[in-house]
Amino acid sequence: MLSVLSPITVFNEAFRRVRENPAGFLPWALLLVVNEILYYWGYLAFGPLHEYSTPLTFAAIFIGYPVAFFAVMNRTLAAGSAEPISLLFRGRFWKFLFALAALTAIGKMIFVILFLTSSEILTAFEDGHFVVFGQTFFMAMACYGVMARLSLVLPPISIGKNYDYYASWQMARGYLYSILSTFIPYAVAGIAMASVSQPLDGSAISRPLLFACCVLTGGVGFFTLAAYTVWYEKLAELRDEAQHEENAGRAA
Repeated sequence: MLSVLSPITVFNEAFRRVRENPAGFLPWALLLVVNEILYYWGYLAFGPLHEYSTPLTFAAIFIGYPVAFFAVMNRTLAAGSAEPISLLFRGRFWKFLFALAALTAIGKMIFVILFLTSSEILTAFEDGHFVVFGQTFFMAMACYGVMARLSLVLPPISIGKNYDYYASWQMARGYLYSILSTFIPYAVAGIAMASVSQPLDGSAISRPLLFACCVLTGGVGFFTLAAYTVWYEKLAELRDEAQHEENAGRAA
């Protein structure tokens, strides 16, 4: 019988796998850091209105992040095996890329729908700052909740296993809040990054501090991604064990 899962248990397992195979993980951790630097330097160089159309941010969003996500998930589940880099050009990577794009589109649609519906509700409050914070928090939690369950299809794709969106949704039942808590360190790093890249007091942006935040966010994001992949593996084990016990009970 598997022990009760918790974010600490999952993070410890992710750290253990990284320690056992540092050479297999280091290039992709560095790639995540480089993606953060490319994204925010493109943001600063060209402004927020062009953040998705500049060469730097385009390279990070549409090339760097998908490759890094795929590789980290693959290495986390591969238990130290060293698959060649050519795997990135096999069918499973393009399937992974399509699923990631579809999930991103779903997340953005959910955000827009929640923005339009929650605006009418939250404007009843007089405190404008409270409205903005409450609306943003509500939309973020709802989007993350949906995406955390559906995105469990990505780890099995990275190693060529069968996947099912409905099974992914069901697999996270009862563990959603624990899974979401895994993202707290990354959320804190993201808030630090936002405060540095967009100072509220209008002061000049400290580029050395921004670079440090990029490194921090990329590193924390790497371990968060590895931990999320471990969540998939452990939840899949629980699901398979429950099915085995159910089948044994029927046979008896």
